[in-house]
Amino acid sequence: QQMAAFRFYCLDAAGHILHGADLDASELHAAIQLAYAACREHLASPVRIEIWQGSNRLYASRRAAGDEP
Repeated sequence: QQMAAFRFYCLDAAGHILHGADLDASELHAAIQLAYAACREHLASPVRIEIWQGSNRLYASRRAAGDEP
């Protein structure tokens, strides 16, 4: 299966970037799950995430990463 390149950001409540990294995933849903896991691993407090592909924001969470499944 083809992998796509995404970039994710972990954001605090004010929208400031706390962590970000590139990731490869088969599709957007997989990228979202990987980003939540990475944010939980790197940061102690719950955060929101954004997923980007190039200059296009594909996903912006409404809830904190700690609240997602």
